[in-house]
Order: sequence, then structure tokens, then C-alpha cells
Amino acid sequence: MDIFMRLGYFIRLMDIFMRLGYFIRLMDIFMRLGYFIRLMDIFMRLGYFIRLMDIFTLRLGYFIRLMDIFTLRLGYFIRLMDIFTLRLGYFIRLMDIFTLRLAEFNYNSYRSLASLRFDSDLLHTLKRNVCDTLFVCLSDVFTSGSG
Repeated sequence: MDIFMRLGYFIRLMDIFMRLGYFIRLMDIFMRLGYFIRLMDIFMRLGYFIRLMDIFTLRLGYFIRLMDIFTLRLGYFIRLMDIFTLRLGYFIRLMDIFTLRLAEFNYNSYRSLASLRFDSDLLHTLKRNVCDTLFVCLSDVFTSGSG
């Protein structure tokens, strides 16, 4: 909630997901992907402050069905680059973020193309000690947004 408030937004994530017609438990999504990911670590290492408001609001012109995006029942790594359009100014290769082989972000409005390579140790670092951190973060988000 602090991150969103700093951006000047008062966002209740639960409301966003409810508008999408889903009650999403992010912990279940990440566990189904087979990865325990500390998203803050990923974004901080990339040196970006991603404005989630830009990604998840109706300014995109999309009602994003997160369950369809993140389920891997077909065994595919979905590439967000294929889902979102150039109007966002983002090229995010989700497969590369989760495998941590290569992460490419192109924030067209403000930054030029940046390519960052990660070593395999980062994957192990992200897998360690994430349950408590992710649980606390998600608990804080959902409890803050429920009242």
C-alpha cells in the first residue's frame, strides 16, 4: 500500500481483482508456477520502479483475466509481451523473468531498451526464504484493502 500511496494512487488490489471477476490468491498462482519469487527483489535488481497502476488499470483498455494469463495448465510460459500491446510502452518477457535467464524491459516513454542478465545463483536466492516475505506482503495488501 505504501508503494501505491507514494505514486499518488490509493489502490485496493482486492477491488481490482473483484472487477476482473476473480478472487485471486497470488500465493497459489506463484506456487502453481513452481517458483517462489520475491517480486520486489526482481524489480529492485532490475533498477525499475514499475508502476502497477499503468499495467493493471483500465487505461490499458483491457479487462485482464489474470487466471487465464498465469495458469500453466497448457504447459506454456506466457510472454506478457504478446499479451500487452505497444500502447503500454512495456516489453516484458515473463518467461525470462521467471527463469531468470534474461530479462528485457523497454519502457518506451522514459527509457531505452535495457537488457540484464542474471546468473543462476539469483534463482536460488529468490527461492530461499520467500514464503514468509511473500505471505507478509500479501497479508498486508489484502488486509489493508478489505476495510
